[in-house]
Amino acid sequence: MKLEGKVAIVTTVARAIVGPGRYLKTEASMELTRLSVTRSPGPYLGEPDNLKEVPRDLVAKEVDGGEALSKGDEHRAIMPAGEVAGRINDIPTVKELIDRTMREAEDIIRNLSVRFIQE
Repeated sequence: MKLEGKVAIVTTVARAIVGPGRYLKTEASMELTRLSVTRSPGPYLGEPDNLKEVPRDLVAKEVDGGEALSKGDEHRAIMPAGEVAGRINDIPTVKELIDRTMREAEDIIRNLSVRFIQE
């Protein structure tokens, strides 16, 4: 599926078990962001969390979001997203994605000698 025009894939940053985490902006991730800012702002300030002091309801929200993601519950899921989320411009089928990845990998391998071996 080709996404028409400019598509904004917006992310938010909230607390994650290992520090700040970037998530696709959804109702669930925004709730986690609000809880993070108000209940455990340390990672936003460059201060590591003391996991013994992180409010349990905040940890429970993170765990629930991860479990919801694994079960396909998009309303409760907290979906991790990297910096490249904004560069997504299509949503291919799995077959199209694998075919494209294989084609790109083969092109890279085929051109390795041209790119890296100087005669």
